[in-house]
Amino acid sequence: MRKLNYCGTGILPVGEKGFTLIELLVVIFIIGILSAIALPTFLRLISKAKESEATQYISYLNKHQTSEYLEGSGFTNSFGTLSFPQPQTASSAAGILKSVGFSVAETNNYLYGIKIATYNNNPLAVQVALSKQLGVESYFGIVYIKDNSITCGPVALPISLSSPVFQQLGILNNLISNPGNYCPQLFS
Repeated sequence: MRKLNYCGTGILPVGEKGFTLIELLVVIFIIGILSAIALPTFLRLISKAKESEATQYISYLNKHQTSEYLEGSGFTNSFGTLSFPQPQTASSAAGILKSVGFSVAETNNYLYGIKIATYNNNPLAVQVALSKQLGVESYFGIVYIKDNSITCGPVALPISLSSPVFQQLGILNNLISNPGNYCPQLFS
């Protein structure tokens, strides 16, 4: 049978010592360094997961816009007609897209917009996903009908809701009026 020695910190077998404060601090310091190295990678993975939402929805909207047009209905700016899985909302952030003529739907991570326009007298459907968070990419998609339907996207946009308003408006207006600058393969 072993004798036990009671120290102020707990019960230890006779002849054994516990960890010193310096040893514990060194272990905590090493864990802190490893966490600091891993944190940026972890945060980037979170951003990529959020961006995959936007790329999936832009692809979804492009495909459904193409089907709508080919079925003879033309393009639509209704998320309901396209069976978009997110409800339409009217948050204060939606004002930027509405001011440029987009219909709007929203998720926790993105503000989605659809606008129907013409380019060179041919129909054009523009879908955008504006990121609500800094460091998360925004995306767009375009469906253009000339001789046959051509889609472009999802393609990253250099803005988010945290960008200056004039920059957002400039890029959105340029995307609608000059889509060839963003998707040259559509208009070649």
